[in-house]
Amino acid sequence: MKRSFMTYWLCLLIFPALLLAATTGSLRGKVSNAASGEPIAGVNVVLEETPLGSASDINGVFQINNIPAGTYTLRVTSVGYKTAAVENLKIHADLQAAMDVNLEETAIAGEVVTIFAERPLIEIDKTSSVQITESADLQNLPVRGYSDIIKIQSGVQSYSYNTSNAGRYYNENTNGPKISVRGSRDDEVMFNVDGVSLNDPYSGFVTFRVPDLAWNELSFLKGNFSAEYGRFMSGVVNWTTKSGGEDYHAEAEMSTDRVINDEDHSFEQDKYGFAVSGPIIPGNNRYRIFAAYERGDHGDRSPSWVDRGVKSKNSTVWDALAAKITTNPTDNMRLDVGLLYSDEVWNEYRHSYYFNLEHMPWYHDENLAAYVRYNHAVAADLNYTLTANYTAIERFRGDNSFRDDIWAYGTVQMPNYDATALFWQEGRMYRNFMKRKTEYYSFRGDLQKLWGEHDFQTGLEMQTYTLRFYEHGFPNAVRPDNAAAFIDLNNFGYTENGVETDAGGDVTGPHKPVVMGFYAQDKIRLEYGIRVNVGLRWDYLDPDARQIKDPHTPFGADGSWDINDDTEATSAFSIWSPRLGVSFPVSDVTTFHFNYGRYTQFPAFYSYYVDYDYFEHIVADSPYHTVIGNPNLEPTKTTSYEFGIDHALGEYSVFAFTAYYKSIEDYVNAQNISAEPSSYSTYFNMDRAVSKGLEFEFRLKPYKRFAAAVNYTLSWANGTGSSNNGNDRVAWTGSDPPKFSNPLVFDRRHHVSGVVTYTFDKNDGPRIGGYPFLENTTFGFNLDAASGRPYTKKVVYNEVSLGATFPENERSINSVYIDWTYQLDFRLTRTIPLYRSELDLFCNVINVLDAENFVSVWESSGVAGTTYWLETPEGQNWVADQGEEGEARYRLRETDPNNWNVPRMVQVGLAVRY
Repeated sequence: MKRSFMTYWLCLLIFPALLLAATTGSLRGKVSNAASGEPIAGVNVVLEETPLGSASDINGVFQINNIPAGTYTLRVTSVGYKTAAVENLKIHADLQAAMDVNLEETAIAGEVVTIFAERPLIEIDKTSSVQITESADLQNLPVRGYSDIIKIQSGVQSYSYNTSNAGRYYNENTNGPKISVRGSRDDEVMFNVDGVSLNDPYSGFVTFRVPDLAWNELSFLKGNFSAEYGRFMSGVVNWTTKSGGEDYHAEAEMSTDRVINDEDHSFEQDKYGFAVSGPIIPGNNRYRIFAAYERGDHGDRSPSWVDRGVKSKNSTVWDALAAKITTNPTDNMRLDVGLLYSDEVWNEYRHSYYFNLEHMPWYHDENLAAYVRYNHAVAADLNYTLTANYTAIERFRGDNSFRDDIWAYGTVQMPNYDATALFWQEGRMYRNFMKRKTEYYSFRGDLQKLWGEHDFQTGLEMQTYTLRFYEHGFPNAVRPDNAAAFIDLNNFGYTENGVETDAGGDVTGPHKPVVMGFYAQDKIRLEYGIRVNVGLRWDYLDPDARQIKDPHTPFGADGSWDINDDTEATSAFSIWSPRLGVSFPVSDVTTFHFNYGRYTQFPAFYSYYVDYDYFEHIVADSPYHTVIGNPNLEPTKTTSYEFGIDHALGEYSVFAFTAYYKSIEDYVNAQNISAEPSSYSTYFNMDRAVSKGLEFEFRLKPYKRFAAAVNYTLSWANGTGSSNNGNDRVAWTGSDPPKFSNPLVFDRRHHVSGVVTYTFDKNDGPRIGGYPFLENTTFGFNLDAASGRPYTKKVVYNEVSLGATFPENERSINSVYIDWTYQLDFRLTRTIPLYRSELDLFCNVINVLDAENFVSVWESSGVAGTTYWLETPEGQNWVADQGEEGEARYRLRETDPNNWNVPRMVQVGLAVRY
């Protein structure tokens, strides 16, 4: 299908122009006479401190829609009855809360009966797996950040690469672990804050930071989800931030690990933040604000178990801000204006630079998102939401000494590695200069209409992107006396000198892809409590690029490159995705659910684009191996099935079981193309995968001081490739790519995780001299244990050398697994009530047992600390030539600290809430 925008612009005119995800839930209930049980019509039902409310119908039923996720007090009033105030009523994003109210008759006006609402053990409304974490839950757990919270959920695997040892041509790194959900690749989870997507569509990474004190609620939809979510295949994480209320509130928090200030246990990790909320104008509740700021300064951002103390040039410093202004122009309207911003500067420790610390890789990530959301309840059964946002994501990566001054790189010589070929010599620069910028505008419109037992929703969204990229593989060549200084430059949207430009159209200018989506779904309430959620989604991408007409003869019949003759406009893609979810309560304590969904995701934009002058250089000269973009990639597709049971074991606990099966096709990977005048490598839709598993969860509400959430996952993930660049060596050598399925790198058979807290409330616990010295104290534990991930066992070879090697496989791909990993974290929190405020004192102990856990292993040995090569005859001959110093350097190179996870870490801090 060729590009034709007219049809789609007409679609935008049909619906209110509207990438933001749902951040609201709904409430439904019935009002009855407490004595007779008869329904009461015409009862006023209002959420206090909001304009949201409804009235019960002739059957006593009421429903309130588009409620921002949070905790509320529901006020129910009717003439001749006592007023009921339902406190602690929790509304969660994407779910419908149920609250039935019985009113007592009275002859005295103004009497109020207070009811304390408890979160139900089983969410009857859910038709797929969802986990909800509230901000209060985090105060007593040793977890911070989205990755810590998500990786302890069932079906989730957290893993890291040691980029020093793994060659990947798109080799940008992330400042944190990678997340795989139910056997997915690491870029298949959407992260939203207040509906704003944090994912960088160019790289697939998330580099945003959000202040911890801004969090209100986190909901995690995994595996299967409704049609309103598109373009991500394996999970959706929805954060909602706090909103300003009628009263003023302030909160501050700080933490440090310098309490044990010695070389082995202090990693110079400090963090602090504060938040304020309330009316902008004192006494005027119509305009309210919430703002939170956080600063982190870590001398070592990823401490290593084997290398105690601070690793040089592995620091990170960040600033993060979240702010939101909320107003209600009328009682049936709400307007939110929000801002998210983060700026982070960090170093990436690479062990090969051990004797050349000043030239480690240096990163600068800057992110900005501004959004406006308007909701209008036209009637009790009809409302719509309009949302718009602007997002800018920038990254720079280069040498730590020269940073973003491209001209400084050409002022030095380029010494190679040392005589042992193990470490880069002092003065050797990090030979890569890269910067990119992704900007986009997003518009979305959602409409909700109630018809009896039908809750119909539809929406349309659109994103317009501007993508800029600049990468120089040989910045040391950039100097005035070198006429060919920019021959190895891959750039679009920037000039040769790295200045932003809009000139050049889709050839040398910025690429401007357009993405659109439409969905329609109906949530149906049937008899016997059955819920059916049926939906359909349409997604569209116009890449805005040119493709090679004949990949095998890219320079045409005449053998001369001409971009106009040898390329043509790419096609646009569109795809439909049906979704179906059903829940069925078989009793008051047991619910079944089934979910089927078709999910699609467009590959990260980096795999689409290449500068055409750079393409000509690679094909004509074949100077080295790299993988270039292919603008004709189709979306990846997943077909997913899920079946689950939730069963309440009593008044306080629940057991949940889920089985899932996913089939994925058209995954992207690299492949070599035989071409004239020389072969080259690019990306193709060539991989497939299957993942399946069983998830077991146990949740315990607070009972006799205990609360817990523990899960176990048994899973399998197999396919022909684990990442877009998994075939890098295969493509390099021109070998045939894998055709048979093997375990993927995130295939971890067993995973046990969970949190347990033990809390002493006010005036509770053991006493000394009559004083309850443990009152308001919580002990929190977090366990994460998993079987090892797979790797490809190689015949023992000189694996740590910086020279090019092509090792021989000893076993089939990913058929050997490394050891289990275990980590137990602990948090002690003591709350001290103060005048109109609270003071929390806390201590976090990460990896309490100081367990040794591998992040990566050497493929020759399967362990982190040795390759076994020095014990071979070849290795012994090498030692004889290099002597004791050479052997010591080899042992040092083998002991790469990036191969290990964190040691025991102790952090203390305090938080004040006013």
